[in-house]
Amino acid sequence: MRNQGLGPEDAAWKAQMAGIGQQETDAYGQLQADAITQGLGEQSQLWNQGMGARQQSVQERMASSAFRNQAANQAFNQMLAANQQNFGQGLQASNYANQLRSGQLTEMMQRRGAGLNEIQAIMQGQQVQTPQMPNFAQGQAAQPAPIYGAARDQANYEAQYNPWSQALQAGVGLGSAYLMGGGG
Repeated sequence: MRNQGLGPEDAAWKAQMAGIGQQETDAYGQLQADAITQGLGEQSQLWNQGMGARQQSVQERMASSAFRNQAANQAFNQMLAANQQNFGQGLQASNYANQLRSGQLTEMMQRRGAGLNEIQAIMQGQQVQTPQMPNFAQGQAAQPAPIYGAARDQANYEAQYNPWSQALQAGVGLGSAYLMGGGG
């Protein structure tokens, strides 16, 4: 600018210097922005690498845990199957022992000559019960005997087979015929 004849007190000099200062400020600002952008990019890359390593570690731990869980489940299922088999065998043995004992009790009762009710009570676990009688409080009043009908039937029977009765009836019949015939 001095070659162009300008000095520090000239407006063109000042404008030129302000423009150069503005360019330097802009350049420094751009450098700072680029540095921040590159720093953020580097930070993001480091973050992603750290997260990837962490995720890989978590997946490895999960795979290891899944393997341990699978092994534990297999061991549990084997123990469960063994316990079920042992329980089934114990149940069969208990049922067989119960059948033997039941047979022994039946044989003992038969030797003893126990009543059927007592055997049933022991074999089926029921108490011996007294017979149930009907409730007479609900009965209806008794009807009177048909005495009149019985007396009539008895009289008819006797009249039919009694010889005096037959003679009396014949006499009554003759007397009725005489009276009706006007013989009197």
